[in-house]
Amino acid sequence: METIRFTPLTSAAGAIERERLVRLVLGGRPSLARATLVISPAGYGKTTLLVQVAGSLAREDTIPIWLNCSREDQQPDTFLGNLAAALQAAGLFLDRLEFDIDDITRELAGSSSPTIVIIDEYENATSQATDALLELLIRSLPGQSRLVVASRQAPRLSLSRLILDGKARLIEAPELRLTDDESRAVLAELGDPDEVSGAVVRSEGWPVILQLMRLEIASGGRPTEHPLLGIESTAHVFDYLAAQVLASLQPAEQDLLQQLSILTEVDTGLAAAVTGSDDCYPALRQLLRLAPIITLIRETPFSVRLHPLFRDFLREALKRSGGGSVGELHRRAALHFAGRGDYSTAMEHAMHSGDPQLGADILERAGGMLLNISEGQGRVRTFMNLVPTEIINTRPSLRLMRIAQQALEGISADWLADFERLQAGSGLHDGEVLPDTDFGLRLALVRLIVDTMHSAGRSPRPDWGLLSAGRRRCEERRFEDLRYLGCIQPMILHAIHSYRSVALAERQMAEVRQLYESAGFAPNLAWISIHEAIVAVNRGDLAAAESRANSVLHRIADLGETRNTSLVQTVNSCLGHVYYERGELELAVAHFDALPQEPAVVLPDTAARAFGLRALAMHDLNQSQSALTTLEAVCTRAVGEDMSVLSSLLATFVAQLRLLRGDVDGCHQMIAFARLEESLADLADDKSRMWIEREAVTGLFAGLWLHEGKPAEALALATQTSDAAVAAGRRLTAARGLLLVARSQQGLGCDQAARAAIQLAVDLTLGTGAIRPFLECGRDLHAHLRDIGSDTPAGPLHDWLQRILEARTMGFLPPPEVLGVLTPREQEVLGHLGLNLPTKVLARRLRISPETVRHHLKHIYAKLGAGNRTHAVREARRRGLIP
Repeated sequence: METIRFTPLTSAAGAIERERLVRLVLGGRPSLARATLVISPAGYGKTTLLVQVAGSLAREDTIPIWLNCSREDQQPDTFLGNLAAALQAAGLFLDRLEFDIDDITRELAGSSSPTIVIIDEYENATSQATDALLELLIRSLPGQSRLVVASRQAPRLSLSRLILDGKARLIEAPELRLTDDESRAVLAELGDPDEVSGAVVRSEGWPVILQLMRLEIASGGRPTEHPLLGIESTAHVFDYLAAQVLASLQPAEQDLLQQLSILTEVDTGLAAAVTGSDDCYPALRQLLRLAPIITLIRETPFSVRLHPLFRDFLREALKRSGGGSVGELHRRAALHFAGRGDYSTAMEHAMHSGDPQLGADILERAGGMLLNISEGQGRVRTFMNLVPTEIINTRPSLRLMRIAQQALEGISADWLADFERLQAGSGLHDGEVLPDTDFGLRLALVRLIVDTMHSAGRSPRPDWGLLSAGRRRCEERRFEDLRYLGCIQPMILHAIHSYRSVALAERQMAEVRQLYESAGFAPNLAWISIHEAIVAVNRGDLAAAESRANSVLHRIADLGETRNTSLVQTVNSCLGHVYYERGELELAVAHFDALPQEPAVVLPDTAARAFGLRALAMHDLNQSQSALTTLEAVCTRAVGEDMSVLSSLLATFVAQLRLLRGDVDGCHQMIAFARLEESLADLADDKSRMWIEREAVTGLFAGLWLHEGKPAEALALATQTSDAAVAAGRRLTAARGLLLVARSQQGLGCDQAARAAIQLAVDLTLGTGAIRPFLECGRDLHAHLRDIGSDTPAGPLHDWLQRILEARTMGFLPPPEVLGVLTPREQEVLGHLGLNLPTKVLARRLRISPETVRHHLKHIYAKLGAGNRTHAVREARRRGLIP
């Protein structure tokens, strides 16, 4: 039935050609609009009109892209996915499982032929989030594409603004009514002109009433013989005529139609399941004589559709004839759709079955918490909302499903207490082997989510043995249910990229992506993309990381999907990290600020990176005290809530920031309070601490020891970390370690070794755009960087060194004792002078005239007692005015 979503639900065969309306859809006012909204109640021939519009454009080689909406499209991610699937069904947008609205509009713009996107029955999809996505599509529609949306109700769009902007036109019910000539053409079989005229008047041009009149004529009736003039409501006219058409059928046909009225579209398998009869095909084939009230959708598999108004009429008749059977019909439909894996439709029918336990039964049989993998957290949230809370609370498997959904979305920490109670009641405890039962294995997987991914976990490091055993157990079930692997693989990936090498993380990531794409776990591919972005940062590919993370962020924005708090926070933390490494500190802080200071449940490395790097960025933005106050408050809160992993990481950043502020005693106090010496001792074991902690602890203790005149100790620690980072393929961590090695060697008087370490750091960061490691390494290394730059021939490496030197110069702050010697503008000119730039280039960089530069230089020479550029630069460096 799924392919029916992408083809018209009716045929225009035998319908009156309505060229007037086709022209209105394609070229009405405003004439430049590429989108048309067709809004009217049921029965006005909207779908038939859309078919005729597509047919008229097909003659111009326009590619039709058709989407029939259902209630599940109220979830914007489902709507976007179905829209992409519609493009794929039309031969566009192939081999893409991840996309946002920009990708779809780019695909439309890149099509070799014009396209028309037709969205029918949009009333099923309308919701605040999906309507916002539709408006975005309308506004971004490319020039060679058209969009037509048909709906029984107007979506919540800025419709007036869209029309005024020339983006959309609106066609409503009065314009869809048949003209008198069109009405007469429908009733041509009636023969008598007076009877035709009377029927035309009574129909008021409502297409569905005219079709019912035509059907009654075909069955031997005469509409003019009935007292229609005494019926005031057009809807009542419809009911009257529908009753006449129904009465003309055989009793068995009437019963069949009433039973099938609970369905939107019907194929023979579904009809057999709902009615309990295996002989529905001949009857359905015979009922096609009632077209367009009953229309053929496709021959293989044989599928038909009842007109929405006729279906509503039949449902009311079914309720009147025996309401007790309606629930049973919905129950059969629910079980049938569940058997097909269409759980959204199954749950909708279960809700109407009158059996509150049915939906719970379906979700349990469908895998419970494993639905988070195949359906996504948004859809699982919807499923949970359809089952009464009291029923969920009595079923451990559904409690676990709810826990997994809430844990993965990270909305709150309320699920933690429920998980503890559920685990205690199951008899499964920490450290036990993985159980053999389905429920036991699923419970263990959720426990791994807690222990591996979340800051509230019991262990500061992953249980590699348990992860390995869990993977083996899930592999054993590969052919039974791939979702077990889909559950554990991302947890292993997260552990690997947090603790192990980049190469190993990339292999695991490729394996997870292949699994998710081949198994159709598309709702969770955003998580895979953000893992890819994080790994890209680790290997130093900041451009790839930014592109990946931004694509996920744009998709979240398109969908209005802010409930997945963990995903939103992880994306913003990753982007903040990218911009921090590039030295774009204001932009980095803006993304870090997207994380709340009171995270309910958050990945520890995500939170630590956001809060820690934010504080370091704020320090360099001259907001050091505010940064320290905020960071200490977050750290104190993490300690109070027993977030052991997060609190330790944050304490490391607090100590580092205190050291940068010159508060050495405060730094030592935090080290003692948080017992950070234990973290330092564990650094020798490359599997025991997260890389973010290794880098932060190394930076803290090596910096502290250098400050205290212990370069040998600092050298040993920095060498250990840089060597491990190089082996792990973590270029930026290695560069920071090498720059600490250089500072340590310089402190030991080994200038040649210091220069060699700096050269390695420069080589490692070439092509990354990561400027921050060189801005964090203090003033001591600037002379070496200048000398390396002077000795490096023209080329990419030379350009990179010049960029580093310029960034260090622009970010340099003179010591307090020499502040005020020069004006801020003179200080800026002097900094550029230290880069050995010609006067014209210097003027262009500062956006001032060469004469103004020369004016500032005269004042600088006078204040420094210098006679020329070289003398001024040498004297400025001696006084600490420039690096």
